[in-house]
Amino acid sequence: MALPCLIFGPPGCGKTVDLGYSFPHAYFIGKSHGAGSPPSGTVSIVTTCGYSDFNHVNATCVEDVQKVVKGLPKGSIAVVDDFSGLARQTVRNAKGKYRNGYDVWDQVVNSSVDLIENDGAHLMLLILNCWRADRKVNESTGNERPIGPKLVGQLIDEVPARCHLVMEAIHEPMRKPWPWAYRVTPTPRDRTKDRYNLVTRITPAPMNFAEILRARDIPISFKYPWQEEATAHVFELLASKSKPAAQIAKELVASGLTREQALWVMRDALDRLTIRTAIAQRNSNFIL
Repeated sequence: MALPCLIFGPPGCGKTVDLGYSFPHAYFIGKSHGAGSPPSGTVSIVTTCGYSDFNHVNATCVEDVQKVVKGLPKGSIAVVDDFSGLARQTVRNAKGKYRNGYDVWDQVVNSSVDLIENDGAHLMLLILNCWRADRKVNESTGNERPIGPKLVGQLIDEVPARCHLVMEAIHEPMRKPWPWAYRVTPTPRDRTKDRYNLVTRITPAPMNFAEILRARDIPISFKYPWQEEATAHVFELLASKSKPAAQIAKELVASGLTREQALWVMRDALDRLTIRTAIAQRNSNFIL
């Protein structure tokens, strides 16, 4: 059974870049900016992660995503980017098809729920990438809308409820060298959740989805054949404090790696150290 996940945050904070780093063999599904081109948001994968040979499939609405996901190989990873825009288009399509509002939302909700619970059940991971909707108070009723993914109508509640992991991307300017992190703090004031205790135990966690999963012994493959060994070696060097990070990075480039590849190795090794240190500290301080 797939692990359905949702991440949300402001545009431009690095969500898609992290997914490009974390899941280089995933299928990226979304609205393209031209015939045969990848989804618009994935341009940042090429410019930042340094590779362009990723799997990408065009989709303009949730029903398109359903068709794509059903045909993906068993055990694969699917990233829907961006789900907020696809959901809006799905509502527009349904309004053009039905006159009754109940029929509109029945179609919209059912397609999204079926995508998460049925169509993607054969996958390893199904990840919905969304924009963030800020907390908002209804002036007439006083009811407060929690922080969550930017979705429309009933999807605001239905989609996060069906996912096992819902993370918010937050800005942490003191976190170096990447000032963004994932937060899961389930409260009535937000829509984050973590059924498998992947992030709650270390929140805020580095914005590195792959290393968060690897810390739970979930096997996430690397992009290059040499990458896993290189990352493990750099992690050991950082953990032992035998060499400063800047020197290690220079040595990686001197060994023949491109600057983007060296940055990728350093990123994963540093985040692995941060995550595993946080887990160790939490376990040592746990009180029955």
